[in-house]
Amino acid sequence: VGGADPGARNIISGNGGQGVRISLLAPGVADSNLVQGNYIGTDVTGATGLGNGDAGILLAGVTNTIIEGNVISDNIGGVVLDGTLFTDQATGNTKIRGNFIGTDASGSNAIPNRDDGISILQSSSNYIGSMQREQSFWLMRRRVFSQSMAAPPEQ
Repeated sequence: VGGADPGARNIISGNGGQGVRISLLAPGVADSNLVQGNYIGTDVTGATGLGNGDAGILLAGVTNTIIEGNVISDNIGGVVLDGTLFTDQATGNTKIRGNFIGTDASGSNAIPNRDDGISILQSSSNYIGSMQREQSFWLMRRRVFSQSMAAPPEQ
């Protein structure tokens, strides 16, 4: 969905549900996705909120997805990795990098999502950000929420 070139950008805004939903069709069928360079929940300039009625991006029952170089703002939630919707297929091994979450396209002004910027529900082996500045991300005015299936280690 989208691409590195600004001409490949999609404006995914003002929908009643999720902006982008990638979910299980059959095990392995919806894996290995790239969501790149889109304005999700803003107008065409990336400066004004025009949020979706649910998550900006929802992944459920998919693995090996890259979410990179997007503006994800003014949605109910920013990015949701939900491993609870499909028990047949894990949600995980997602890379979230180089995004502006809860800001405008410049990263200078807040356009917060109403709930968590990133929610991780029973999903493992995910990677958020990078040691390299150009691949890091901005997350403004909201938090990262994670709920793991694993029990805490014994002391």
